[in-house]
Amino acid sequence: MGVRKTIVPAAVMIAAVPVLAQSGWTHIGQATAAASARSATIAAQGDPRHRQVMVCVEGHVIRLNDTVLRYKDGRAQTLQLRARIPDGGCSRMTELGGRTRQIESAEVGYDPATLQGGSATVQLFAR
Repeated sequence: MGVRKTIVPAAVMIAAVPVLAQSGWTHIGQATAAASARSATIAAQGDPRHRQVMVCVEGHVIRLNDTVLRYKDGRAQTLQLRARIPDGGCSRMTELGGRTRQIESAEVGYDPATLQGGSATVQLFAR
């Protein structure tokens, strides 16, 4: 039974990535959100041509708070996501600011109580 719980979310994500890719979304990084922390830092491989970003979640429902994007040129942009994201779901898409939009990292804030002692994979997509 434990193996099945691990395989199903992975299978869902494998199926979801091609659908996102067909709509122009590119997976640029991911991290594990643990119940023992309040944020997860994603090391991203952004492209200066990206104009929008969204956070997707696998493995557990999670309540996202603010997310801070750090750009290669040293700038930061705070996204006020503040939404409950179901397992397998994504946040709304958000426009990126500035001329140089090459994302280097994202600190995704979340409510650890929503993980109920578990963990989730938070993924960053851009287009």
